[in-house]
Amino acid sequence: DYTVPVDELRAELKRVLATEPLWDGKASALQVTDATDRTIQVRILAGALNSGDAFTLRCNIRERMIRFLQEKHPECLPKTRGELQAEWPAAAPRPAGQGAAS
Repeated sequence: DYTVPVDELRAELKRVLATEPLWDGKASALQVTDATDRTIQVRILAGALNSGDAFTLRCNIRERMIRFLQEKHPECLPKTRGELQAEWPAAAPRPAGQGAAS
């Protein structure tokens, strides 16, 4: 969602990495890598000493960043919006008490 505060995400990533023992202490970045008509895509980079640690580190970061959004910015999480209309199709019978008087 375009309302996500990217600078706050970057600050949270720094807090997460500071407490993450699997992080190698070197590589880290948070970038907006794509934008569509409704969403932005954020990519997080964080280095680890080996591929097993890197996988676990990615999972840990993802979970903690989602938790951050859930707790601090739930309005930024994906949602489906729809519009309901109260019109009845012309051929369909209207329930009693609905529509034009007879």
